[in-house]
Amino acid sequence: MLRDPDANTRITAMSAMISSGNPVLVRRARQAGLTSSDPDMRATALKAVFDAGGPFRVVLDLSKADEKTTRVREWLSGVGETASADGQSASFLLSADAYDPDAKCWKAPNSSYCAIVLAGETITLPTLRRAVASLTLGDDGVFRGTLATQLGSNAMPPVPASIDILE
Repeated sequence: MLRDPDANTRITAMSAMISSGNPVLVRRARQAGLTSSDPDMRATALKAVFDAGGPFRVVLDLSKADEKTTRVREWLSGVGETASADGQSASFLLSADAYDPDAKCWKAPNSSYCAIVLAGETITLPTLRRAVASLTLGDDGVFRGTLATQLGSNAMPPVPASIDILE
């Protein structure tokens, strides 16, 4: 049914699978939606993923990051990061509470601030401590973009960032 030519049938099937609570069906519906070329299926899958709240692993590519200009490693030390053994990448976890229709975002846990703002297939992470990230969903179910730290009122050069929401 997820491949039915009728768009309404696809969305109905996907919504039923997601609301079933069955982890296998939910995972399959998300995967089918996130990798679909149908924008309505992708939007439905994205909403389901973020409504689940995470945590989502944000991976930073540090292979070309000059610490003197990006200050990203300094920033990571304050957010509970996990660095790779070779120091070429690091990750941290991002969680969100329920969607707030008034604020039009998923709130940070136990906070009145937005953790995830979705516009089309691009997310921004506006409440990271002294950093901002913007990532766009690819056809493979991975958000890719950048994260830039801030030192005072100065934005540092960004580093590549990604979130694999199918993992």
